[in-house]
This record gives sequence, C-alpha cells and structure tokens, in this order.
Amino acid sequence: MISIIVTARNQATDLRSCLNAILDGADSDELEIIVACNGCGDETAQVARGFGPAVRVVEMPAASHAHALNVADRAASAFPRFYLQAGVVCHLSSIRRMAKHLSDGLALAIAPPFRIRADQSGGIVRGFYEIAQRLPSHQDGLHGSSMFGLSQEGKQRFPHFPPVVAIEEFIRVSLEPDQFVRLENTRSRVTPPNTFGELLAAETELIRGVDQLRALDPSLPVDLGTDDRRVLRGLFTRRPDLWLELGIYIFVRVLARLLASAAGKHAVDPWELLAQPTSDPPEAGDLVGELQEPG
Repeated sequence: MISIIVTARNQATDLRSCLNAILDGADSDELEIIVACNGCGDETAQVARGFGPAVRVVEMPAASHAHALNVADRAASAFPRFYLQAGVVCHLSSIRRMAKHLSDGLALAIAPPFRIRADQSGGIVRGFYEIAQRLPSHQDGLHGSSMFGLSQEGKQRFPHFPPVVAIEEFIRVSLEPDQFVRLENTRSRVTPPNTFGELLAAETELIRGVDQLRALDPSLPVDLGTDDRRVLRGLFTRRPDLWLELGIYIFVRVLARLLASAAGKHAVDPWELLAQPTSDPPEAGDLVGELQEPG
C-alpha cells in the first residue's frame, strides 16, 4: 500500500483536481490517502469527504504546513509515503513509479520533475515563471515542486518535520545527493499564483524558508543564489527577447527579499506560533542529530 498525505488550506477547487488525478485507476486497497486541512475557512474539507472512504480527513484550525504534515503522519500507516500540497496534480502512474523506486531501495527520498502552468495567470506571473523555470533552483525543486516521497528508512531520518516553509528543500539538502532522486520518467503540475500579490507572497515565503533552514542548521548546503545568478547573466547576454521577463523576475525577487528581511526582524517566528503542536517538537539541534544517525 502507498500512503499519500495531501495538505490543503482553502483549496477546494485545487484539491478536487489533485485527488481525481491520484485516484484515477487506483485499486481498492492500493492507496491510503489522508487530507490535512489546516486553517481552512471554505469547503475544502467537504470536498475531501466527498470522495468517500477512499480519503480520510484531519482538520486543524491553525494554518501551518509543517504541523499539518506531522499530524497527518501520525494517522498514516503505509510506506512508501508521499507528501504533496493540494495545488499539485500528479497522476497515479507517476506515483507508482516513484513508489517502486523507493521500495526497491534505490533512494530514501524522491520527487517528480514539475511544471508550473502559468498560462491562466496574469502577465507579471507568466513573465516571472518564464525565467524561474530556466533556473537551477527551480530544477532542483526549491521554487515549489510541492511534493516529495519517503521510504520507510527515509522517514526514520525525519521523524518530525521542522516548522520551516521549505520542507522539501530541508529533506533534499539533509541527505546525500544519491539519496534524494528526482525521477525523470515521472511528472507533476503545480498550480501557480494567479496575481502579482499572491506571487509576491509566495516568493517572500520561499526566501523566508531558506533563511529558516540556515537558522535551523548553518551547515546545511542551502543555496539560492550563485548558480541562478550565473544563468541570469547568461540570459541577459544571449536573450534580449527576454529582457522584459528578466526585469519582472528581478523586481519580484528584490521586493520579496525586502519583505522577507522585514518579516525576519520580528522576535517571534509566526510559523511556530501558528503550529501549536499537540506535543513539543524536538529542538533544532535534536533534529539535526537525528538526521546524522543511520536509519
């Protein structure tokens, strides 16, 4: 059996597409699906329950992605185990391939290559992702693949997910390069922000997520800069037809950096305030120590 945890916050429409893709063609005893609704004020939970006994729903009032994953984890029982956000569409055929890769012991963690379909978004959003999808950080998954899977041994390395935004990146940089695989014969699609405001909020959270990882453990090889800058310089030199999109990308990133820096001046991390875990999470040092122990 494959366990799948879907986190959702006010994403009723996205969740319906996400679950339809997962369940299409599934055998009756093949999947264990848990939807973790966190901070929802719409009909997201009702949409999940509309799929019947194939889907279990856990609800929590606070909006915290990490806390939602940890709560749903305690309700899950099967491996391999996949974690995705409701804005992801990943068909069962890709999930099966990734599950086999994990079950065969070929990796501890896995994720699919992803595509952001921004054709329905505003012009600024489309321009931003025209550049973002060409950058190494995007290809590594940092710009929001929003999905990863763990084998049972891999999950033992991460008994608790820390209260950070960039959880997939935390998984990736905490493992050896051959232990986290982006499986090329799989695919997923991610729903992008629709408006400039939503895009700016998402990029601000991404930058804050990287800052959180560096604070969690300065030794983690988190990099959202050097390789991207090299590619950006090359695009400026070779692709004058993309200068408008490059200007949009740089403007959004600079503004997001300023907003993230302003948010970081607060003494209390709002993500930790929102999480309100049912039991005390481990300290950052304990988490890092657990990662260094063999599974």
